[in-house]
Amino acid sequence: MSVEHLSVGIITTRLAECRMFYGELFGFIAVYESDWYLHLRTPHARVEIGLLAPQHPSQPPALHAAYVGEGAFINLEVDDVDAYFAQARLLGAPIEREICDESWGERHFLVRDPAGMLVNVFQKLR
Repeated sequence: MSVEHLSVGIITTRLAECRMFYGELFGFIAVYESDWYLHLRTPHARVEIGLLAPQHPSQPPALHAAYVGEGAFINLEVDDVDAYFAQARLLGAPIEREICDESWGERHFLVRDPAGMLVNVFQKLR
C-alpha cells in the first residue's frame, strides 16, 4: 500500500474568485468546471485544488457546510518565494504574514485566498 497523491478540497461560495486567485497568483488552470465544482491544477506539477459549492444536493451532508476561514492552511512550495510575494502584493491579495526567513529553514509568507483559506507560500533555504 502507498499514498500516491494528495489534493486539497475547499467548500466555498466563491468559486470564481478562487479560480482567479489561484490562476493569477500561482498559475493554476481549470481542468474541470461546473456551476458547483471547480478543479484546478498547476500546469507542470501534480498540485491540485478542488472547490465545491456548499449545500449541493449531489454531495453528502458532511460536505455541505462552507469553510469558515479558521483552523486549516495549505502549504505551497515554490521556486522563487520573493517573486510570488511581489505578485501577491501586485494583485492586492490579503497578506497575513509578511515574507520572512525562519530558523527551521524556510523563507515564506502567508496569504488568504477568497474562500478564507490560509496559504503558506514557502521556499526551502539551502
